[in-house]
Amino acid sequence: SRVDTVDFETLKKMKKAGCHQIMYGVESAEPKILENLNKRFTLQKVEETIFATKKAGIDTRLAFMIGSPGETEETIKKTIKYAIYLDPDFVSFNITTPYPGTEMFSWADKNKFLIHKDWQRYDLATPVMELTTISSEKVLSYYKKSHRQFYLRPSYILKRLTKIRNIEDLKMHIKSFINLVKFGFGQ
Repeated sequence: SRVDTVDFETLKKMKKAGCHQIMYGVESAEPKILENLNKRFTLQKVEETIFATKKAGIDTRLAFMIGSPGETEETIKKTIKYAIYLDPDFVSFNITTPYPGTEMFSWADKNKFLIHKDWQRYDLATPVMELTTISSEKVLSYYKKSHRQFYLRPSYILKRLTKIRNIEDLKMHIKSFINLVKFGFGQ
């Protein structure tokens, strides 16, 4: 959903109807980047919606993008800290990927920011733009760091452990942890 399309009353009804998780695209903690991405919400609205979702008893999953137009090391650090502050149940950090046919692709192509047009590498995990404000190598480095910084916090691990209800949950959490360690430290 979008953070600007739900309110607490709607969320309570969604929970009663069986909704157990909502994913919101927050994208960045930097207002200028949200503006560059044509997002029409404020960080205050993000916080209100996330906390209302939690209050309604619905798990939160947030998506963020790293390497958007205007991105710097400082804005990435700010976004990672913001994700930790919001403390969703799950988070997804992706590398900004301008797909063909989108306004961002036209902008990146026109300004010669595209590194290549190998469509198989347009996967949200591989930088495809070289911006003037941050290198593609730094974007990739922060992409990897973001997951470690979020998921390997003792408070997050403890919170997840308290939500384990059966052996299948335990197996899923062990598998996820192994994959995170491989991803975060193995590359």
